[in-house]
Amino acid sequence: MFSIAFVYSASASFADVKFGSSEELVWNHAIRVLVGLTLMIVFAKIDYRVWQGTSATVLLVAIGFLLMVLVMGTEIKGASRWVKLGPVNFQPSELAKFALVIHTAALLSTNRSTLRTWKKGILPIMVWVLPVCILIAPATQPIHGKCDLPHCYGDDVLGRRGYQTSAHYCWYGAPCCQCLCCYGRIPT
Repeated sequence: MFSIAFVYSASASFADVKFGSSEELVWNHAIRVLVGLTLMIVFAKIDYRVWQGTSATVLLVAIGFLLMVLVMGTEIKGASRWVKLGPVNFQPSELAKFALVIHTAALLSTNRSTLRTWKKGILPIMVWVLPVCILIAPATQPIHGKCDLPHCYGDDVLGRRGYQTSAHYCWYGAPCCQCLCCYGRIPT
């Protein structure tokens, strides 16, 4: 809510010159804040078991949208990372990050007895993480800041589940693949 005041403070004179009204950008931002708060409340009311049951489907849809960016992405500010859905531009990497966190948590909660093994603990998660990371990397060009986000989310979830350091090192394979896509090299 404070962002509305900040946007008005920072953009009033610019909006007045460009749009003829100092409140143009503030109202645009206020509507987005209101929609965001409404969606936050609606999604918070949904039982977590619903998210657990639909996590794979939501992640597959997100992967589909990431593939759409590669084929028919809309370029905005020098990066082709948007999909145009009617009057709305949609950034699939945001959905993919959300879906990846939800699905990783669902996998971790259903495989509790085998979590500490590579084959049944880490590998099923990596099967989902690697495609998302590889698809997000080209979708964020030329801004590489999002390349590490899915990896960080997964690393945080693994850390909360009590994985040992060796499991964390295995998890770092995902950003290495991303860095190869983004920068053409693995960071040292």
